[in-house]
Amino acid sequence: MPKVSVIIPVYNTAQYLEESLSSIVNQTLRDIEIIIVDDGSSDGSSDVIEKFANEDKRIIFIKQKNYGQSVARNVAIDIAQGDYIYFMDSDDILNLDALFLCLDRCNKNNLDLLFFDGNIIYEEGAKEISWDYNRSNYFNEDELYCGKSLIEKMLETYSFKAVPWLYFVRTDYFRKLNIRFLPNIIHEDELFTFLLFLQSDKISYLNKKLIFHRIRCNSTMSKVFSLFNVDCYIEVLKEVQKFKKTNLTYSEVIDRYTYYVINAVCQTAKSLNYKDRIKFYLKCRSSNIDKYLYKKNLFKLFI
Repeated sequence: MPKVSVIIPVYNTAQYLEESLSSIVNQTLRDIEIIIVDDGSSDGSSDVIEKFANEDKRIIFIKQKNYGQSVARNVAIDIAQGDYIYFMDSDDILNLDALFLCLDRCNKNNLDLLFFDGNIIYEEGAKEISWDYNRSNYFNEDELYCGKSLIEKMLETYSFKAVPWLYFVRTDYFRKLNIRFLPNIIHEDELFTFLLFLQSDKISYLNKKLIFHRIRCNSTMSKVFSLFNVDCYIEVLKEVQKFKKTNLTYSEVIDRYTYYVINAVCQTAKSLNYKDRIKFYLKCRSSNIDKYLYKKNLFKLFI
């Protein structure tokens, strides 16, 4: 049984795969399996993956039609055999000792979940983002956190990052929760990571930047915000509210998270044309999410 299952969904990232996969196969922790799911790539990504798979028997290579990143990850989750799971993006670069350091910390503290930090690398022409992936000002390595209080602190400090490539999770705990990535949407990480954190009792922080995250010109974060983004965020929040109905213990932090997400979306929605801003508000109303919108943000949306 491998110590860690590294899950990598791939879609048209051939030009980055050599560097990305090299950072995985050359990890100082050798006892790993690498599950790569090619989600219908058309740019030669499969050729790169096959080259690596032929040279490294730890690689499990799966090809499927283009069903989306969520389905690709879920397929890999179902067959993962490692004690821990790590989700890697196919254009990022992982520090060579990252998996060893994460596994060592998790084993010493019997953790459900470990979180760490990352650096950003920009592709030429990529739009600069307004946030970073450094949380050393808010958390320390000597504390053990429970998910509910940790999320509250992360929301208070604006340090909650939904991206799964900053987290290292124990497989049996993860399977007990029966969490999956919601298909057919983007921003699915906002649901997955929130539910993962919320239900954990033993979380720790590793104060190291273990990954270089690439911002590309054609990435989801670089694309123009549209009503499709709105629809996906609302779908996430509807699922979060659905979870609340059967888990009332978490109702306060779930409501706080809903406020956090929908008001951030509302501020971004100011970039939409006036007609689409009206549609945004109507979508919130029809989903019963409008009650979480701050009046000052609604006012700014329409001035």
